[in-house]
Amino acid sequence: MNRSRFVPTVFVASVVVLSGCAMGGSKGEADGGDDTAIRETENTRSAELFLTQAETVGPVDRFHQALQAAMAEVSNDPENALGHFQAGRAQIGLQNFVAADSLLRKALELHPEYQAEVNYYREKGWISAFNASIGFQELDSLEAVVEMLHDAEMIFPGRRPEAIINLAATYSTLGRHEESIEAFGAALEIIRGPRTREMMMRDSSMAMLWLEHEESLAFNRAALMSNMGRYAEAADEYAVLFARHPDNISALSNMAAALSAAGMPDSAQAIYNNLLEGEDLGIRDYFNIGVGLYTADEYTQAAQAFQEVVDVSPQNREALLNLTVSLHAAEDFDACVPVARDLVDLDQYNQDNYNMLARCLVGIEEDLEAGRVIEAGQALPFTISGPELEPRASGGGKVTANLTNNALDPGATITIRVHFNGEDGGTVDIASLRLEAPAQGETVPFEANITSDESVMGFYFQVIPPRF
Repeated sequence: MNRSRFVPTVFVASVVVLSGCAMGGSKGEADGGDDTAIRETENTRSAELFLTQAETVGPVDRFHQALQAAMAEVSNDPENALGHFQAGRAQIGLQNFVAADSLLRKALELHPEYQAEVNYYREKGWISAFNASIGFQELDSLEAVVEMLHDAEMIFPGRRPEAIINLAATYSTLGRHEESIEAFGAALEIIRGPRTREMMMRDSSMAMLWLEHEESLAFNRAALMSNMGRYAEAADEYAVLFARHPDNISALSNMAAALSAAGMPDSAQAIYNNLLEGEDLGIRDYFNIGVGLYTADEYTQAAQAFQEVVDVSPQNREALLNLTVSLHAAEDFDACVPVARDLVDLDQYNQDNYNMLARCLVGIEEDLEAGRVIEAGQALPFTISGPELEPRASGGGKVTANLTNNALDPGATITIRVHFNGEDGGTVDIASLRLEAPAQGETVPFEANITSDESVMGFYFQVIPPRF
């Protein structure tokens, strides 16, 4: 059995959408302090007029004019905080966030009493960058999404989790998993920290929205850690999650899987025993329990867990394969043979399945039948091997595999329908592919994709071979 398939599947959080009209908090007024750091001049009066026009009417060229007037004041009087402050506001309007950050920092250095107003404009910049990232998300321009989310976090750092959540999800989609783990952690630090209490006083509905994301963020972070081989850290993360959300059975089963992979099988076994005696488990829970039990060499119990999945989702290829392999490892060959036959029927162009059925037949001393099965596998005109499922962040997913031509005429058309199964065992969607056979003896990769709001839990192939 290939243990790589037993790493629990990661379902990263969906992106958080903040509408384009979203606004920050009250601007407030600058506190008293040293007003000598603020000097109104012809330049600052012009800059303020252009900023007012830009922020109320909206022409972008007014931001350019405001920036020109404010920077003239900065050049003329570098110690005038007002010029820096106005130039920072203009740069936010122009979405030049690095420059805006530098100018606002200087304004605060010269006049600390600007703090409330600077926070207000920084949050406006955050909203602008965040909403721009949503536009790029819709265009599937993920690198641009990352850039805008970085800008949002840079202009208003550590104050709101939404941009960091979306950054974590986007990193995961891009395969940048270590960065995704770090971003999930940063978002959790905000949500679990004093900022949520502050937001509760200012906007309780926003604070509650943050808290609603906490459970899924923690789960995704732990799952990513496990997928990256950081099993002990993943187990600790799941433990914290389960302590905060004791009804999250998936967190407990995944914690057991992580403990087992981290070399603590006794601790994992105790959790599995309790889980298998419980109720209200979903097929994902049973699948992950089976993963951990197989990793802990508890093959009979692993088979029991995978059987629960197959009972609900008999066309879940991975669950049926794992049930077959677990029964073989448990040397329960009588049970293994009919399950292996079901696997061959479901996935009939994978030669490994014929070999597994033959091994189960040998276990019940049906050597002649085993030989005929091996010959049938070797006689396949083409084979499909190495299939892997990659679920996507907010639903749907991708299946990749390889097609090898054994005896077909090159260019012959093979139709493959990939059925994606959901949490309830039903079909989420079907992706249909038409592949041309390569030269005999050659292998070509292929992939099938679906987009859906539903989570994907499994798949199987429906293959229509060419007519001879």
